[in-house]
Amino acid sequence: MESNSYHQIGQSANASIDIELDVLQVGSEPVGIRCPHCQEDVMTRATYKNTRITHIVAIILGVLFWWLCCCFAPYLVNRWKNVEHYCPKCRKFLGVYTRKSII
Repeated sequence: MESNSYHQIGQSANASIDIELDVLQVGSEPVGIRCPHCQEDVMTRATYKNTRITHIVAIILGVLFWWLCCCFAPYLVNRWKNVEHYCPKCRKFLGVYTRKSII
């Protein structure tokens, strides 16, 4: 005689890691997402951070176009920065969009 009863499966640490891996797929602009921490539907708050690529582009522009003072442009433009996404409700980190190339 087979039992058709259902057993509740507890949430393991691996399950929460899988959820966070799905959330890490964000873009370079704020995105609408369900926060895995507070379970609210929110538009992420994007924060732009300077990276190695930002500094490399600044050095290249500074060497090639020093008379125009273009070396500050990468720090003013978000094109060469990584984007970190946060939940505006609970302020938890949701993911990062990483710039992989200069062009």
